[in-house]
Amino acid sequence: MALTVAELIAEGIGCLKSAGIDDAEIAPRSILQYLLKQTSSGLQVIIDKTVPEETAELYRKLVKKRCGHVPIQYILGEVEFYNVKLGIDRRAMIPRPETEILVENTISILNSFSNPYVLDIGTGSGNIAIAIASNVDNVKIKAVDISDEALNLAVENARLNDVLDDIEFIQDDCLRERFWEEVGRFDVIVSNPPYVDAGDFDKLQPEIKLYEPKIALITPGNPL
Repeated sequence: MALTVAELIAEGIGCLKSAGIDDAEIAPRSILQYLLKQTSSGLQVIIDKTVPEETAELYRKLVKKRCGHVPIQYILGEVEFYNVKLGIDRRAMIPRPETEILVENTISILNSFSNPYVLDIGTGSGNIAIAIASNVDNVKIKAVDISDEALNLAVENARLNDVLDDIEFIQDDCLRERFWEEVGRFDVIVSNPPYVDAGDFDKLQPEIKLYEPKIALITPGNPL
């Protein structure tokens, strides 16, 4: 028998609580919003409507992934960052809400320049560069990452947000001996670099240590 949205939410919450998932009350709603193409308020409007069995089965599969500590952003394949929608998967670290403060401060500085030139080190999914390009007029950005996979994702996201012409993506290592000689001069350099000491890696949440790329987390010079 087909279940309602409310019944599926309750089912998902029960499964996630049993697995000890922190966002057990939130993830089921996020998954159903994604599958049913609804906003939070839109989902509430149809809370007593039945969900097609095919959709319900897909919902259960995604809830099961979350029970295995797969981050909800990787499950849905998307994340919102500074009012910009980005594709996200295991090629790059999930953008953190705290990094929006860095972007906001950077945008405030860049607004004093007429044609600012920015270097983004460790661009990952491209979130910082894309958010800046989407909010600053006449900006040009050079976005660098050591990971080809992350850069491919960043290019996809720049194209998705129609700022690919404003950002030059380059595979390089900022710790390479001649990097700073060759990269050029910029008005602003911005970065959200790896921040975890190798000795603390095993203390991280399963969502982080099991699924996010280690290269984006572990501070250079501290290999696992």
